Amino acid sequence: MRGKREDWAANHDIKRLDADGPYVHPPNRFAVRFQAEVTQKATGRQMILSEIALYTVENGKIVHEEFFMLPK
Repeated sequence: MRGKREDWAANHDIKRLDADGPYVHPPNRFAVRFQAEVTQKATGRQMILSEIALYTVENGKIVHEEFFMLPK
């Protein structure tokens, strides 16, 4: 998960990144809402992103993640 985030950050200029949560769903899941203003480095395209990330935890580690993009 860390590598994927590092790769994403390396390819985008992040103007703003907000996180809200976590929202816990026992026994082993939680969600975080992310909103970001970014520019793709390769294209210069500016974007406003909004998504919910859903994480599953086992033995104290995140073992699965799902992302749901929210409409603008």
